[in-house]
Amino acid sequence: MTGKATQAALRELGPSLPTRAAGCGAEALRALSEPDARFSIVLVDLGLPDMSGIEVIRAVRTRHPDTPVLVASIHSDEAHVLDAIRAGARGYLLKDDTALGISDAISRAMHGEYPISPSLARHLLRMAQPAGSGGDSGPGLMLAPKELELLALLAKGTSYKRAASSMGVARSTVQTYVRRVYQKLEAHSKVEAITRARSMGLLD
Repeated sequence: MTGKATQAALRELGPSLPTRAAGCGAEALRALSEPDARFSIVLVDLGLPDMSGIEVIRAVRTRHPDTPVLVASIHSDEAHVLDAIRAGARGYLLKDDTALGISDAISRAMHGEYPISPSLARHLLRMAQPAGSGGDSGPGLMLAPKELELLALLAKGTSYKRAASSMGVARSTVQTYVRRVYQKLEAHSKVEAITRARSMGLLD
């Protein structure tokens, strides 16, 4: 639901892939509320003319909980990024970052990954490092091997049930790992934990 560049990227993924654009938040909310509306992915610009894109993200999560949301924004500050992630965004792409193309980010988000612009990941990593640490300490280094293994599986879109089977542990143990990861990374959701881990270089 962004501009011409996004629609061009979608056509690159599949020429016959139907696309729909909304010029403002109100138009996007109307589209999301249509009875037969179905979306493979929703792209949101945080700087909409009539409201914050955060409201649109929340509407997607409420009305279409299985539809991934990818943010395309000029804002690289921590507040905007974390607000978007907490609202339910699966990925965050900076408009001026050419290292991660729109079509690549869309494809990854649609396949259960959590794409984030490399320059933004580096920026978040610098913010995550305590002053004077030289990058040798921080929350990520306190994660146990099993917690890191779980994070890697979740980043690939693996369910808790499948993660438990893959790791050879009970689902309740996986849930314990998740709680520990949230606490150590100061995260409030799976997406936020994965994004923080990526920004700290803990995940590929």
